[in-house]
Amino acid sequence: MYISTIDFKHNYNKLYRDDFTTIRGKSWFYRLKEKQKIIITMNKEFFCHAEVQAKTIFKIANIGFEILKADAAYPGFRIRNRQDFIDLINSFRKSWMPQANLYSQVTVIYLHKIHDLSYQKEKLALKQPKHMKQTSLLEQMEEVLK
Repeated sequence: MYISTIDFKHNYNKLYRDDFTTIRGKSWFYRLKEKQKIIITMNKEFFCHAEVQAKTIFKIANIGFEILKADAAYPGFRIRNRQDFIDLINSFRKSWMPQANLYSQVTVIYLHKIHDLSYQKEKLALKQPKHMKQTSLLEQMEEVLK
C-alpha cells in the first residue's frame, strides 16, 4: 500500500527549496511510487504538497557527504561527519528497530514541491487527515512565506 504523507520532525532547511531529498529507511522504497502526489507535514502539521520525482536505494557509505549535510541541516544543527548523520537517523528509530550504520541501506527520495495555488487535493485523491489543521492552501502558503 502506498502512503500519502511524509512527516518531518524538524524545520529542515531543504523544505524551503523547490527540489529536495529525504533519506528514509530501505522499506520506504516500496511505500511510494514515482510521480505520486503526497502531503508534506512538519510535526503532523500540513506544510506543502509535493510530487515524488525518483527514489533510489543506497548504502549510507555511498551517499555523497554534501548530500547528507544538505539533507539533514536545520536551524541550530549541522552534520559534521557521516556518524552525525547516522546518529540523527537512529534518533528517529524505535528501540526495537535495528540501528543504522555506515553500511545500512536507505532510500533517497527526490521530491518536487507543488506551488500551484489552484491545486485541488480532491482531484489528486489526497485527503488531509482529520487531526491536521484545516486551513486553505492559500493560507498555508502565506504562513510559510511569512
